[in-house]
Formats: sequence, C-alpha cells, structure tokens
Amino acid sequence: MDYVVVRAEGHGYFLDPTRYLAALKTLAPQLPPGARAHAEDPEHYNFYGLRCVKDLEFGSFLLTGGGRNRLRLLPNIFKHDEGLDMDYEEVRQIAVEPSSADGLLGSVLLNELRPDGDGVCHEVRLTGGTIRIVARDVTAHWLSVSWIWSLTGFHGAESETWLLPGLPDEVVRESLGFIPDGAAEASSALLEAVRPLCDDRFQPSHFDHVMIGRQVNRLLEETAPTAGPQPPSAVS
Repeated sequence: MDYVVVRAEGHGYFLDPTRYLAALKTLAPQLPPGARAHAEDPEHYNFYGLRCVKDLEFGSFLLTGGGRNRLRLLPNIFKHDEGLDMDYEEVRQIAVEPSSADGLLGSVLLNELRPDGDGVCHEVRLTGGTIRIVARDVTAHWLSVSWIWSLTGFHGAESETWLLPGLPDEVVRESLGFIPDGAAEASSALLEAVRPLCDDRFQPSHFDHVMIGRQVNRLLEETAPTAGPQPPSAVS
C-alpha cells in the first residue's frame, strides 16, 4: 500500500494508518462519493471498534457481470457484530496476490482507498495476500449477521463439524454457565442436550475433545452507520 504501514513483526503485524489519515485530507476530495464515505468513516481505523476493517475475514468475491462486483468480508466472531459488502461499479482491474502456502487469503490487516483517474483503487492487505481493485466507485454496506451454533469434534489431526440451527442460546448458557465469545469445550450436559440435533455419526466418545462455538449463518439487511474515535496504530 502507498500510505498504510503493514509490517510483519515476530508472530504478528505492526499496523499504522497514520500517514494515510494525514494524506486523506488531500486524497478524499479526489475520491468518488462511495469510496470517500468509506475512507472517511470514523470507525474505519478504530482498532477497538466493531466497524474497523481489521480482522474481517475474506468470504467471497462475486462477479455479477456488467462491471459490478462484490467483495464480501465476514465478521470475526471475537470482534465484529456485522459483515461488510464492498460493491464496485465499472470494475477496470482486479488483482489477487496470495502469499500463503495454502492459497487462503485469511483476514484483513488493513486497507486503503486512493484516487485512480476518475475512479478509485481499493487495496486490501490480508494475512494471506493482497486484493487490489480499480473501479469507478465502491460502496461499503455493513450487514447484520445471523449466527448459528456448531459443534466440532477433534481426533488427532482430524475434525468433524455439526451445524445446530435448532440450538437456542439458553441451552448453551444453562449447560456451560455462560455464552462463549468464541469456542469453548462442550460440557457433558451440553453434549447430551445437542444429541437429538445431530445425526448418528455424532459419538462424543470417538473424539479427543469437542468444542462448541458460533459461526456466520448468513448476512442480513444493511445496518445504519456509527461513529467513533480513531487510534492511530496497533500491533496485531
């Protein structure tokens, strides 16, 4: 990226959007309306905010034809309440540069939007690579999330997962004593409670341990914008 600093350090990354935020005073008037709104969103680089792009997870890139394309970023269960759709108009160039051995793009570190002729260049740096899209404009839509409980059994290097659409939060809370923010070891009471929701392959005794957690079921309607402060840098 031209302004935002993303640098690997030890087992994490040093991230600093300070130079971009300073340059944005000059860059913003040159950006098309949708790109400018996203770039100037006060939550964009608020590392402690629910609408910071950091840690959103790559979901998909949809080619819809007619020059309109959508990048879907999924919420990180430990941080976000919403997912993010980036809708591009009149796409002129798409570059995807994986950097991980498995080819997975992973989660967002940071991004920046720069003027490109009469359009915008949107560059997204992820833990597993970089996405660079040049388009006439891009519009950000934050979407509320429908979560679903899932159960994953681990045996050595192998795992198997069951989705539990009929499992109420109350059952999880009563069985564990709390609602886990991420994943938690499933108690014997919870395993007994979810048994009717699983198929015959679910045999807890076959696994070394079983974890309960939530994952994105689907993204729903667009939600309203929010405001917040802007910490200048962070170490991930």
